[in-house]
Amino acid sequence: MDEAEVLALENTMLELVGLYDERHRFTAADICGIHKRWLGAIYEWAGAYRQVNISKGDFPFAAAARVPALMVEFEKTVLAKYTPCNFEDRADILRALAETHAELVLIHPFRVSMAVELATLLISAFRSFSGSRIYWLVSMRVFRFMFK
Repeated sequence: MDEAEVLALENTMLELVGLYDERHRFTAADICGIHKRWLGAIYEWAGAYRQVNISKGDFPFAAAARVPALMVEFEKTVLAKYTPCNFEDRADILRALAETHAELVLIHPFRVSMAVELATLLISAFRSFSGSRIYWLVSMRVFRFMFK
């Protein structure tokens, strides 16, 4: 991730604090909107599902033609299960992050491999309504460190 993407990520995390409330159930459209808000000034295709098949080494990600249907299913299952993310138990929060991340990695809905960042953005947004602005600040510092 380059410096422009890191700065855009920080700004997006701050913007998301005021965009959703603690009762919000996230949708596939929200994910596209978050992706566009994050990377729209950098990539013209931000927020749009990829139109090309991609792989990493010998591992193919979901076929591009299947991405819209897979995101509908992701919304009905994973997002419906974990949002709003009002869990008290840390293990439940970590499970939400892990499942959200794993599904996004397998679907890989956008052209650039940013599932980790997108999942963390979502979970940060999920958790931000627990009254922890510190959570956001720590998340931003972690991203700064990881992608420097």
